[in-house]
Amino acid sequence: MTKKNTKKFSLFTKGRIDYTILIVVLMLLSLGIIMVLSASAPSSLSESGNSYKYVFKQGVSAIIGLVAMIFLSTIDYRIYKKLRKVIYWGLIILLVLVGYIGIDAGGARRWINIAGINFQPSEIAKLGFIIAFASYLSDVKENNKIKNIWHGCWKPLLGLLPIIGSIFIIQNHFSTTFVICSVILIQMFVAGTRISHLIITGFLCVPLALRSFNNKEKWKFSSRKKL
Repeated sequence: MTKKNTKKFSLFTKGRIDYTILIVVLMLLSLGIIMVLSASAPSSLSESGNSYKYVFKQGVSAIIGLVAMIFLSTIDYRIYKKLRKVIYWGLIILLVLVGYIGIDAGGARRWINIAGINFQPSEIAKLGFIIAFASYLSDVKENNKIKNIWHGCWKPLLGLLPIIGSIFIIQNHFSTTFVICSVILIQMFVAGTRISHLIITGFLCVPLALRSFNNKEKWKFSSRKKL
């Protein structure tokens, strides 16, 4: 019998920089700042007499984001695999809390204010759920169970239900729900989930999804009433 070689890894690692991704990120960041300046300069000037009020805030956020990116890039990505359950359930709890401590704006409750800073937990959830599901699918594939309809298809789809409930029903946020579900389905396809399993599951779930969508206003009313 041969023992499998297990590679040890540390929390921090010194890997090489992928300059292609770095350049693309910087280009998109720069384009976003230019668009914010173009769109907000007139209104910013009329409101405060300073055309750069909003673009300055955007620039500060961009710098904070770059610092966070540099720090996170030094962390061995395999550590996230060990934390996938904590990430998954932590985000579910955070999304549900929006219904209790969130801020109502524009007919929806999607924001949380902490120490004067407003943020959308659903935006954090996009990345967190990608990490959690990628980790799960990686384990399933390593155990040669990705072609199994339960482990490779139904179990991860059942994991989507709390996400749909907490974002779509509580927060009235269809676009983010659609994005997260679409990305996770793509992850399942890339991991090797059988297309036939996805098609069969789709036919079984479409009637239920349509009925749920039609009852969305009823659910939203009842959830708001309980809060």
